[in-house]
Amino acid sequence: MLSQNNQDAAERQQILQYMEETSIRATAFAEASYRDRDENYPFDTLSPYLPYSLCQAAIIQYRLWIQNSSPIHKRNLDSLKSILREFTKRWMVACESICTG
Repeated sequence: MLSQNNQDAAERQQILQYMEETSIRATAFAEASYRDRDENYPFDTLSPYLPYSLCQAAIIQYRLWIQNSSPIHKRNLDSLKSILREFTKRWMVACESICTG
């Protein structure tokens, strides 16, 4: 039974490593979009799937940071958290305008 748990842990670690590149690309995209949001990427054109994808990327960055304590993963995680907070504010404003309107 112990060997199966070790095998599962190794498999989970390998999957996490495979997802790392996608997560880093999502972080770079989000950072670029957030910086250029007024000129080239207005928030009113954002897909509702983007916050979900960024949340998944943040989870991967968090797990990688916990796994190997890399400052790069911590910086990516902090950046994604900041961007996701902006989405949260936007959704809260939208909810308030709908609920009070």
